[in-house]
Amino acid sequence: MQNLKIFTCLINPNVKQKRKQQEKISEAVSHFRVEYPNYKYITVEIAEKICHKYGLVLGTVAMFKGFVPQKNLEDISKFFLQYPKDSFVYTKNYRGLSSSIISEEEYLEAQKPKFVKEGDAKDVSTALQYAAQIQQSMYHPYYGKEKMPLAICAPLKDMETKGYKVQGVRLVQDIPDPVVLLPKNHKNGVEGYLIITAWGDEASDPLVINENQN
Repeated sequence: MQNLKIFTCLINPNVKQKRKQQEKISEAVSHFRVEYPNYKYITVEIAEKICHKYGLVLGTVAMFKGFVPQKNLEDISKFFLQYPKDSFVYTKNYRGLSSSIISEEEYLEAQKPKFVKEGDAKDVSTALQYAAQIQQSMYHPYYGKEKMPLAICAPLKDMETKGYKVQGVRLVQDIPDPVVLLPKNHKNGVEGYLIITAWGDEASDPLVINENQN
């Protein structure tokens, strides 16, 4: 009995960790289900599972050179008309050393002037303060605003792979029907995507179907 108790104590941390991660995923799914009721949210792991199942690779829409049906082009346009803020992604960068995605609110806050302007340097102390701020800014992050890069699960043959390499196992299967995704991470750390549109066999897959519309 004593040995059994020791064994139970050893495995409990893993069980708790898995349970905690599942709670985070449930929180993220619930959050995005309310914010985007017409679009299904999936984790990175589910996106990879879809790729494995249909022999697809995960890349950006800019790399895709295949055909997109008119209906699915309209689906993409409809999403951004409904959620214009998602047309852009905001980043915090440290001079090429690291970069992270931030909220629009943090980006706008960072744009507010905090430094003494050069024209305001009317005395020696203010001038020195300005010079110190310029030096300090070299080590401070800079913020960027870019068009949101959509992701896509698509056949390798329909992707521009120059300068890229495929990592991971890919099933050899020719099903030219992509799934278009919008990268979306929850504040609790869960990383994933909103499914914007899909066609072919993948569109009717339970992993892809939005349960809210059933």
